[in-house]
Amino acid sequence: MNANIKSKLIRSAIHMAVFIVVLATDKLLLPTGVHFLVRAALYLIPYALVAFKVVKNTIINAINKNFFNEEMLMTIAGIGAFAVGEFPEAIMIMFFYEVGEAFQDHAVETSRDSIAELLSLAPETANVIRNGEIIAVDSCNVDIGESILVRVGEKVPLDGVIIEGSSDFDTAAISGESMPRFIEVGQEVLSPSVNLTNAVTVKVSKKFEDSTATIIATTVENAIAEKPKVDKFITRFAKYYTPIVCISALLIAVFGPLVSNGTYPEWIHRALMLLVISCPCALVVSVPLGFFISIGTAAKNGVLVKGCNTIEVMKDSQIAVFDKTGTITSGDFSVTRVFCSTNDTDHMLSLVGSVEEYSAHPIAKAICTYLNNTQKVELSDVVEHSGKGMTAFYNGKLLAVGNSALLSENGVTIADHPFEGTAIHVSLDSKYLGYVVVSDVIKPSAKEMISQLRELSITQTYMLTGDNEINALTVAESVGITNVKSGLLPSQKHSALKTILRSKQKNEKLIYLGDGINDAECLTSADVGIAMGKKGTDLAISVSDAVIMDDDISKLPFLVKLSQRTMNIMSANIIFVLTVKIAVFILSILGISSMWFAIFADVGTLIIAILNTFRIRNIY
Repeated sequence: MNANIKSKLIRSAIHMAVFIVVLATDKLLLPTGVHFLVRAALYLIPYALVAFKVVKNTIINAINKNFFNEEMLMTIAGIGAFAVGEFPEAIMIMFFYEVGEAFQDHAVETSRDSIAELLSLAPETANVIRNGEIIAVDSCNVDIGESILVRVGEKVPLDGVIIEGSSDFDTAAISGESMPRFIEVGQEVLSPSVNLTNAVTVKVSKKFEDSTATIIATTVENAIAEKPKVDKFITRFAKYYTPIVCISALLIAVFGPLVSNGTYPEWIHRALMLLVISCPCALVVSVPLGFFISIGTAAKNGVLVKGCNTIEVMKDSQIAVFDKTGTITSGDFSVTRVFCSTNDTDHMLSLVGSVEEYSAHPIAKAICTYLNNTQKVELSDVVEHSGKGMTAFYNGKLLAVGNSALLSENGVTIADHPFEGTAIHVSLDSKYLGYVVVSDVIKPSAKEMISQLRELSITQTYMLTGDNEINALTVAESVGITNVKSGLLPSQKHSALKTILRSKQKNEKLIYLGDGINDAECLTSADVGIAMGKKGTDLAISVSDAVIMDDDISKLPFLVKLSQRTMNIMSANIIFVLTVKIAVFILSILGISSMWFAIFADVGTLIIAILNTFRIRNIY
């Protein structure tokens, strides 16, 4: 909790302490029958402290001709309570409102971090080759046609074409895929890809403001600016509730004596009782309290919800859209299949494990992890062929471990086969031995998660991914996702999401789950964007509405169920509170009610609504 919220709560505690002192003075020290004005002046001290900001806002709003808001309603209710001598009631009305607003401010303050990280998506400087020298220059000052050097471990600052060298690049920021991509002379490389293996020289083809990294950042900023925000419930409620209450009280005070035998003082008293009855304390406290209990419950279960709006919107979600890698799948490579064309699988794996130990490639690391306990053999003249694989000599025979292109260069032709993952083929002395398939593993909870979402009325599921069609369809079919769009770049993924958004009904809400920089645009455009917290990028986490801290996607059905329970309980509270208030109001009009009924309609409904609100925590 930040210092600003702490100071507000401390101020509220001080206000309560002053009120307790005044209450004790009234009950214990003042003689019975003390004049009304004396007691009013005494209670005016804590009332002025706790109500100052609300009354001030009411006056400012009135000057600006904005009369129908919660501040106006609170002010009128407080004045009404004072007028009928219910001084503690007037103060407690404002106190509960103050505390409720403090916690609501806390939710807003912690909603999301600044998206300034967008500006660091691409490097601020580029290594430009000018007059035979390498000079660090601001990326925005590099012209089209200039050559830049991208060393191993560096991000590509500007889009361009490789004119010297070749290397593996981590393109996850663009495609979302953790599989490195081999890019060589004549091929385009996009910012902010990361160079993994060899230094390359790139001829710049786009200015900084037109490069991929900048376009992603700009699109995210625009999506955030255009994203509609859900208004606070109390503000919407007070817009209609306040004028109805005020006009009703005025009509009762003016016309009551004209249509009955009562006197004006009697009917004015009834009108003031209406103001006490109509005090929205139960709603002002229970509605934000419901949101905060919901957010707290989510946090205890490993889901960070950044704002109350997320809970409110998620209740009506009927469409779920998923990224693949790192969301539906783990994002980690694992060996998923081994095939040996001979009868000696152990020997083939021994050869593969021995040669892959010489490589730092992510696929090689996955294979080495899988073959950790496999016996190794002695190799000589080990060579890594960027983008293809490894060769070495074993007992004087050429060993090739890599893709089909590498084996073809060594006299082994492999029939085309659509592998569900990446196949690492093995040949020895031009004889084909078999292959090892490395894949991104589906999360164990993914299938059950999709099934649970359907039970919660989320009937439409989509997968948008930069992966190839075979892998995408295989993953989608395995978990039960019905709609798939594959091979998408970030801009294409965002366009696909916008198409889904345009096709949905007005009352339907869409959830998007993703973890990468390439998901940021979709996370901001969706009605609710949810990021993975463990492996998710800082950008995705920053722009999302909620974060699953441990990447366990089984938490999504929990979050949907929590939002539905929260909104249902709060709706029940609203119906209960308004029903009681209307009933007591009618009794007051008929003259068969008393201030005790009015207090129950206010304080009693408040307590019951709060107790009911705490049921939100019983989600299981």
